[in-house]
Amino acid sequence: MKNFTYYLLKGVYFFIGLQPFWLNYLLSDLIFLLAYHGIGYRKKIVFNNLKNSFPEKSDQELKQIRRKFYRYFSDFLIETVKFRVISEKKLSRHITIKNMELFEKIAATGKSVIVTAGHQFNWEWILYLTKLIPFQAVGIYAPLENQSFERMQFETRHRWDMILVPRKNGVLKAIDEAGITHLKIGMLLFADQIPSNPRKSYWTMFLNQETEFYIGAERLSRELDCPLVFVEMIKEKRGHYCYEVHDLCHDPKTANDMEIIEMYKNHLEAAIRRHPENWLWSHRRWKHQRPEKRNLYENPYLHPISES
Repeated sequence: MKNFTYYLLKGVYFFIGLQPFWLNYLLSDLIFLLAYHGIGYRKKIVFNNLKNSFPEKSDQELKQIRRKFYRYFSDFLIETVKFRVISEKKLSRHITIKNMELFEKIAATGKSVIVTAGHQFNWEWILYLTKLIPFQAVGIYAPLENQSFERMQFETRHRWDMILVPRKNGVLKAIDEAGITHLKIGMLLFADQIPSNPRKSYWTMFLNQETEFYIGAERLSRELDCPLVFVEMIKEKRGHYCYEVHDLCHDPKTANDMEIIEMYKNHLEAAIRRHPENWLWSHRRWKHQRPEKRNLYENPYLHPISES
């Protein structure tokens, strides 16, 4: 049954991916109509997230952003399927990259780099960078429960020369077990995911709300002594994206405690405010409340609190 589901998914992805873009986007339009006007997929969650993040905007402005978000989200779903079969040459006509020279400068120092990003559209196509940067691309991931989707994801990442290492017993141990510590690596981290344990998270103000963050990017950059960049994703028009590389922190060991996470948060928030429709608003990013004993801007590893 598992193999049947996998080959069925693979066949559907392959068939959709082979169609021309104009036909793909007709399907995207149908998905938008169904998700936005039909079942109303998480419309209340999206609106509440927007309202809490932008209290200065009117309800009419927020609804316009919400509608545009669903347009972008529908395109993203189809483009993710397309990504499995599209050629590097064809994809290059849909992507513009700014400030690529930052990677060259870091590579010249002999160090690895941590590439941070947020869930902006189209975050799947960021893997195109792996063909261009002078580093071995590495993705740290949490294995999916659905084995068919896990296998599909694994194949797609490998197609773009990315080494995937599972985050089971810690990232540093995973890198060591993968036997890639001798390489100059470019490690991709989407650091805006919601942590599973609010007691062990770093809490700060983000988009007008108390928000928790993983601190993996900060800890890894200090442990590996490697610079960080932030990639802002901008949708220029349908099917065309600009990936703008920003210098986040070139010397992590000189940064103050939790300063790197604050730098990342500030870059991400600025990018979202510039293009609010282009971030993933449909997830329950603020479902956790800050624990009573956890202060804002406090390192959770230097100030642990009990689970009881």
